[in-house]
Parts: sequence; structure tokens; C-alpha cells
Amino acid sequence: MSRHRRSRLGEQLRRELSLKIDTLVRDPGLGSVTVTGVDVTTDLWLARVYVEAHGSTAEQSESMAALRRAAPFLRSVIGRELHIRRMPELRFHRDESIEAGQRIEAILREVLPADGAGEGGGTAPRSGPGEDGSDVGPTRADGHEADSSQAGGCKADGSVADGSVPGGSVADGSLAGGDHVADTATGKGTRER
Repeated sequence: MSRHRRSRLGEQLRRELSLKIDTLVRDPGLGSVTVTGVDVTTDLWLARVYVEAHGSTAEQSESMAALRRAAPFLRSVIGRELHIRRMPELRFHRDESIEAGQRIEAILREVLPADGAGEGGGTAPRSGPGEDGSDVGPTRADGHEADSSQAGGCKADGSVADGSVPGGSVADGSLAGGDHVADTATGKGTRER
């Protein structure tokens, strides 16, 4: 069976199992569970059902045992509804990927500075002339001061240091030494006479 068809079957099994566990399984040991994924083998003999069990460790163990007891019942009910030639055997496993992700997040919070420096996309803070009373120009991402006095030096808004746009037009749309104005919306140029 192709990988695409197996993934579709796994997703259908995940939806059906979620619904049937909530509505049909009446085991008193079953607590709150969430079916997070289903992997089906290529020969359709086995479906690994990944479940997140909520509650304490003892409640989680009890919920997993209740799901294992209910597996033959769920297999027969879902097999009749899906009309597939071979309904895979259901094996329930705890999904530990969520806990692993939470552990990684906790480690990253400890390692990264708490001021949120890692959240801004990796750029250095910018300061312009006169913002803090100094005569320092904009700062590049590598920490060096950007030289806005050089001809052809582009600012963040696309204009050049003298107020013109790199194609020869000034940022307000007037011409600066040329007769060609570029339409930034369409990328086409127009000639003014």
C-alpha cells in the first residue's frame, strides 16, 4: 500500500478511534485521553495508536491498560464501519513527543536570556541620528554602523541616503536627475515628459 494511502487510513483511524473511545468505551479505568496519531504498517497488520493520557502517572497507566483491554472491541467496531478488507490490530502506545517538546522548551528557557533577545529574528537594535542625542547612524545586524553618507547606500525603506530611490526617482515620486519613474506596485517603468 502506498505511503499516501496509509497516511490517509491512519488519519481516518485516528478520527474514528477518538470518537469511539469517547462514546463507546465504558471502562471505569479509562481517564481522559487524546489520540495524537496512528501509524499503519505497509501490510496493514498493525496500527500503532499514539495516545496522550492525562492525569497522574498512576491514572495514565490505568488509562493505557483500559485502552489495551478495549482494543479488540474498538477494532471490530471500526472495521465494520470503515469497510476495509483487513482491519489492523490496534496497539496503544503513550505519545511521549509532547513531553519531550516541553522538556526541550524548558531547557531553552534556561539557556536563552530572559530578556527576549532571541525572539526578534536575530537583528541588532537600531539607533538613528538624534534618537538618543548622539550623532550615531543606523546600526547593521552585524553591529557595525551603517554609512548612510555613501552614494548608493540603501536605507531599510528602499530609499537612498539622499532621499532618492535607487532607480533615480526621489521617494516622493518626483524625478531626481532622470526621466524614468518605476512603478513599485507593478514593477513597470513609465516615462514622464
